[in-house]
Amino acid sequence: MFAAFISLPEAEATVNCSGGFILDFADVDQATGIGFDDPTIVTSSTLGQIRQNTACAVFDYLASVIDLGGTTPDVLVDLSQTDGTGPLATGSAYYPNSAASGFIGGTLHDHITTGVDPTPAANDFDGRIVVDFGNRTIGSSAVSIHSDYTTGSGGQLDLFSILLHESMHALGFSSFIDANGLSAVGTAYSLFDEYLQDGGGTPLINPTGYYFQPSTTADLTGNALRYFGPGNSLPQAVYSPFAFQGGSSLSHFDDIRDNFLYLMRPGTSGGDDRMLSMAEVDVLCDLNYSLYGSACSNRYPVGVDDDNLTVNVTTPGVQACINVL
Repeated sequence: MFAAFISLPEAEATVNCSGGFILDFADVDQATGIGFDDPTIVTSSTLGQIRQNTACAVFDYLASVIDLGGTTPDVLVDLSQTDGTGPLATGSAYYPNSAASGFIGGTLHDHITTGVDPTPAANDFDGRIVVDFGNRTIGSSAVSIHSDYTTGSGGQLDLFSILLHESMHALGFSSFIDANGLSAVGTAYSLFDEYLQDGGGTPLINPTGYYFQPSTTADLTGNALRYFGPGNSLPQAVYSPFAFQGGSSLSHFDDIRDNFLYLMRPGTSGGDDRMLSMAEVDVLCDLNYSLYGSACSNRYPVGVDDDNLTVNVTTPGVQACINVL
């Protein structure tokens, strides 16, 4: 009697996605046997390979929105976690240790928008993402991460949605403003910070002196901050809860205050969020990315389908945090 064997594709540590992004999977580099290197057989592939395919699908989607201009940005998908105790995932660009005062975009942003790779050396990447694949309990229900982008998540946590969220953080949807109003990375603030305002419409960061200009940091926890870019017709509510949450406060839109289920909300209870809303596309425009079509010249009032760029929504509920840092 012969055992049946399935011929599986060999896992690749570095993958050139079809849209232009290059992903380096540390799990495969170090043969961890978890995360993106999980050898569990699913039909004719491995779970690790399915997760790699989903990661590439996310960055291919972004490359269909952003004109990469022939660049090949590289992102480190770092060693996975499996304990299920921290954030679902984290994502960020890399930033200089001592940037001059001003608004900066990070290495991933700079590579795409200038066409020049700021980190050309081997093993120097433009961005970094980490995923925690551990199971979680939301309310009384156990939930896991649905890994295959070719099927719906069925209400489970969705890997495509999680990676798209974190990729947006790496592209610059992220604030450097700390609880004391100072920058968390020195004297520079993020390009995203340039468009954060208090409830009255005053920018939080002085646009010429690059300092926190409200008279009190209470504005950061007043649940009233907003984002208003140069081409926007309406502001978006910015997550600014009464207790400052490092890595989450100011780096997300507030879906509760706007009654709109943004991809870039501070948490998820599961379901598929596999497209950017026009509000999030507008942020990419404000960050000086060149987008395909008329996305940056045809801004929108909230709720209108503009250039067919809409968001898939799910029912909000008890939330598991998706932090930026």
